[in-house]
Amino acid sequence: MEVMWVRHSSTAREVFDTLKKRDNSTRRSTISIMMNRLCDRGLLEKKIDKGRGGLRYVYTTRIKREDFDRKVVEKVMGGLMETFKETTFTYWKGIK
Repeated sequence: MEVMWVRHSSTAREVFDTLKKRDNSTRRSTISIMMNRLCDRGLLEKKIDKGRGGLRYVYTTRIKREDFDRKVVEKVMGGLMETFKETTFTYWKGIK
């Protein structure tokens, strides 16, 4: 998602090329699988486009970084409050 938030729109190959520079062990199939899973979770959207070698998927972001961060914090805090309500309140009271 970090790459997609910077690029906003990209193919799996372009994301792979970017990540390969950081970690040489990155596999293209892994990137494609992860991007499809991010589509399934509603974080990315994919559309079919014609490229040089035929058809390809172009992925675009569906959620801003700030909105994603907020949703993650809400989910974590909700879980803490549900499971450890007293401890969570005590912890937050101690933070200044």
